[in-house]
Amino acid sequence: MDCWQSKLDDMKHLLPLLAVLATLQGSSLAADELVMCDQEHVISGEVISSTANTVTFKHMVGDLSDTQTYDVMCIDPHTFYRIRAKAVGNDVKAKVELGRFAATNGLFTMARNQYIQAQKLDKSLDLTAELAAAKLGSAQQLLAKARASAEAGKSAEAFRATASIIRRFPNTAVVDEARQLNMRVHEQIVSGREAKMVESEAMHKDKDISRVQREIHKASDDYSKALQAKSGAETRRGFEKSIKGYGAALKQLNKLAEKHMGTKDAEGKMAMAESEITTILNETKASLIDVHVSLGTIYLADTNYQAAIKEANAAIAVDPKSTAAKSLRARIATVSAESGGVSIYGGSAIRARLGR
Repeated sequence: MDCWQSKLDDMKHLLPLLAVLATLQGSSLAADELVMCDQEHVISGEVISSTANTVTFKHMVGDLSDTQTYDVMCIDPHTFYRIRAKAVGNDVKAKVELGRFAATNGLFTMARNQYIQAQKLDKSLDLTAELAAAKLGSAQQLLAKARASAEAGKSAEAFRATASIIRRFPNTAVVDEARQLNMRVHEQIVSGREAKMVESEAMHKDKDISRVQREIHKASDDYSKALQAKSGAETRRGFEKSIKGYGAALKQLNKLAEKHMGTKDAEGKMAMAESEITTILNETKASLIDVHVSLGTIYLADTNYQAAIKEANAAIAVDPKSTAAKSLRARIATVSAESGGVSIYGGSAIRARLGR
C-alpha cells in the first residue's frame, strides 16, 4: 500500500480530471484500465510496456498525459496477469514466471494455462510439480466454495462444486474430502426433495408431479453413486443412467408445463402447480447439463473426442447459454486441435461440429 500511496501523491493533479472525464464520457476514452491492489482505484489510459515486476502506464486526460511505472505489488493480480499475458508472447521463461505469479496469487487456472503453453513451446521443460500444485490449488478453492455453500444451506451449489472437483481433479489430495461432502449434501438434497413431495401432494394432489419428482430423485441418486465409484467404467455407466433418467423426467415436465400453463388459483394468481413445475424444470435442466459435462470430461481425459463433443453438444441443446457446456466444448476444441484432429473429424470438420 505504501507503493500505491506514493504513486497517488505523484499524480494528485491528474485524479480530479480523471474523475470528471469518467463522469462525462465513461470508460470509452481509454484503451486500458489499471485496477490497483486496493480494488478501489481504477486508472484509465494505455499500457506502454510491462516486465515480470512492473507495468508502465500512460494516463491520457484531455490534452494532458503522464507516464508512470507501477510495481506489481501495487496492481490487482487479475489486472497484472491480463496485461502481462498479452506481452509475454512465446517467451517460455516469461510464461513460467507469469504462471508462478498467478499461482502465488491464487489464480490457479491461469497458472496452469501458462505452464501448459510453456511446455508446448519447449518440450524439454519439466513443470510437473508446478502443474500438480496449480491443480491442487484449484481443487482447494473449489472445495472452499463447496464448504461455504453447504454451510449457507445451498446444497445444490455445494453438490455441483464437489462434483466438479471429482471429475476435474480426481488425483488431488482433496478428492476424498470432496466425495464425502458430496455425499452429505446429496442426502440434504434428497431430504429436502422428499419434504417438498409431501407438501406438493398435500397442496394440489397432482400425482403426475410427484411421479416425475421420484424419477428425478432416482436420476440424482444414480449421479451421486457414479461420482463415488472408483472404477471408470462404473462411473460412465452411472452417468449414462442418470442422463437417461433426467432426460425422461424433462420430457414429462415439459408436458406438465403445457398442461398447467396459464392456470390460475381462486384469487387469480398463478397456480401453485405451474410455479412448482417451472422451478423443478429449471433445476432438472441444470442437473442434466452437469451430468453431460461430467461424462464429457471423462471422455476428454480418455482422448475420446467424438464422444466428448457429443456430450458437450447435448448439454448445449438443453441450455444454449450454459457456460459449463461451452467451456467443455472449448477445451475439447483446444485439446483435439493439438492432437492434429486426426482421431476426430479433422480440420474444418471439427470446427463445423463445434459450431465455429
